[in-house]
Amino acid sequence: MLRRATLLVLGMVLCACGQTNTLQVNEDQEGRSLVMTTGQTLVVSLESNPSTGFGWYQAEPTEPVLAMEGEPRFVPGEGAELAGAPGRQELHFVAGRKGVVTLKLTYGRAWETPTPSNKHYLLQVTVE
Repeated sequence: MLRRATLLVLGMVLCACGQTNTLQVNEDQEGRSLVMTTGQTLVVSLESNPSTGFGWYQAEPTEPVLAMEGEPRFVPGEGAELAGAPGRQELHFVAGRKGVVTLKLTYGRAWETPTPSNKHYLLQVTVE
C-alpha cells in the first residue's frame, strides 16, 4: 500500500509540469519507482561536465520496454560562458511496450571499463 502511494505521489509530482505525456526526473528521484504508459516520454536530467570526458550513458539495455531516443543532450548551467563549465545532461526515453525494467545509467567515460567508483543512477520503470 505504501509503495503504491509513493508511486502515486511521484506520478503527481512528475506530471505537475502540465505535460502529462512527458515525465521529468533528476537526482532527487534516484532509486525510486515510477509508472508510465506506452508512448510517454521520460526525460532524465542529471548534473554533468562533458568537457572532462565524463558523461551519463545507459549501462544496460531496456528495449523494447523503454527505448532511448536520440543522443544525450547537454544543457549548459550557470557560467556557461566559461570553458569547461558544468551543466546538465538530458537523456530521453520512450515507453515502448508494457513491462518492468530497471533503468541504469553510469557516469563515466563510455570508452573505459566501469569501476565501482563510477556514479550510477537507478530508476525502476513500470510501463502499463
